[in-house]
Amino acid sequence: MIYNSKTIVIYFHMLRSHKKRQSKIQYNLSFFENESDELYYFWGFILGDGCLTCNKHLTISLNIKDIIILEKFCKWLKIDESNIKIYNHGSVCRLNIYLNFLKINSSKFGVVRNKTYNPVVPEISFKYIKPFLLGLIDADGHVSFRPGKNYSIEMTNNHLIIDWYVSQLRLINFNGNINYFSKKSTWNKARIRRKNDFLDLINILNIKKYYYLLLERKWKDIYNHIINNKQIINKNYKLTELQRKE
Repeated sequence: MIYNSKTIVIYFHMLRSHKKRQSKIQYNLSFFENESDELYYFWGFILGDGCLTCNKHLTISLNIKDIIILEKFCKWLKIDESNIKIYNHGSVCRLNIYLNFLKINSSKFGVVRNKTYNPVVPEISFKYIKPFLLGLIDADGHVSFRPGKNYSIEMTNNHLIIDWYVSQLRLINFNGNINYFSKKSTWNKARIRRKNDFLDLINILNIKKYYYLLLERKWKDIYNHIINNKQIINKNYKLTELQRKE
């Protein structure tokens, strides 16, 4: 058989395609097909820190200190943690998830291409709005809790997503004060920092129930106070809950 430059190029192209087929990751498809708290936390986080490419590849790049989130996603998707890649001299971790073989309308969760500047408002059922919001806060939010000194939850995103976020907080009966700040023409920040408002929102979001989903470094101090120190509970919360039930 005579080889020329053309046949060699074709051969290597076929070899490369074969390797790609061999290396295709097998996901736990039921994770995407069945509604769960984990699924909605996942999509909430992706809305904040995920990137969807033109061929439906979902990329999540995080600071290495938050690699536990990618490890958690690997566990839920039943894929090996070796699929998490490390870049930038060990400072960035990344996970690629290939959605092109799944029949998923990711726009339902607000996850679209170029979502930073062309956002789509999510359509989330009331049943799963809390884990979804917590995923979004873990990705794009800042949580500060220093008893007696500092109580703050801040969210930064496109103004359309921030407006939706605030509307969902109102939907789950958070009636506290929310301050708005504009960073750029397309970016807004929503901040909750009054003590009673902060404590009320922590109770409404049910951190104790959803803690197993969350980014530990953001919520550990709050969770420990909920477990060990009943004073974290807003003294007005029980009355508020009774009013909501009536």
